Amino acid sequence: MGLIPAAYAADASLQTGEGAITPLIYGELNGYVRPVISFSKGWNWDTTVYFASTKVSTNEWWLCVTNQVGCKVRLWAPDGTELKLIKPDISAVFHLPHEITMSNLLEFLRHGNKGPQLATDLYISPNAIVQAYEFRLGKFFDIRSDQEYKLEITPMLYKARIKSRDRHTANYLFKNGGMADLVEFPPFELKLLTNGNVVSLKSSPP
Repeated sequence: MGLIPAAYAADASLQTGEGAITPLIYGELNGYVRPVISFSKGWNWDTTVYFASTKVSTNEWWLCVTNQVGCKVRLWAPDGTELKLIKPDISAVFHLPHEITMSNLLEFLRHGNKGPQLATDLYISPNAIVQAYEFRLGKFFDIRSDQEYKLEITPMLYKARIKSRDRHTANYLFKNGGMADLVEFPPFELKLLTNGNVVSLKSSPP
C-alpha cells in the first residue's frame, strides 16, 4: 500500500514506454469508497484493481467477490465491435448474487477458488490504497498489439452487514446467517493505445 498521488486529468496520456506501469487511475466514488486501477502493457495488459476511502474508516467490512477478476469487463475494437470472451472466467462476475451469507462467501474466498487467494477482508483506509484484484486482459480477450481498444471496467465488492470488527461479534454473525451485499462501482472508461499508453475518457479526481 502507498499514499495516493495527485489526480490525472481525462484525455491525458497515463503511461510512457513499453511494459511500464501506469500511474494510478481514479474511478468515481460509490459513497465514500473509490476504485483505483493501474496497467502494464507487458504480458497482455496486466491490470490491478485497488480501493481507497475518502473519509476516516468506519467498522465496515468489505470483501472480494467470488471471482478472480472481481470486475465486469467489456472491450471494443477500433471499429466498435465488442470482443467476445475467450474464457468464461469474467462472465461469472456478471451473475453474482446480490446478497450472500458471510459464511458461504468466506468459505469460498479461503478455500474454494483456484490460483492466488483473494483477500477475505479489505481494510479500506483514507490515506492508502488496498489491492483487491489482479488479472490479464489478454487471458480473456484475443488482443492484438497493433490495435487500440476501448475498455470498460466495473469493479465490485461485497459489503458485510456487520457493524463491528470485533472478532467475537464477527464469528457469531458468520455462523448465524450474517449477510453481505454486492456493491457495484461506477465503471472506468479507458482507451488502450498501441504505444502502451492508457487514456482516461472521463475525469475522476481523488
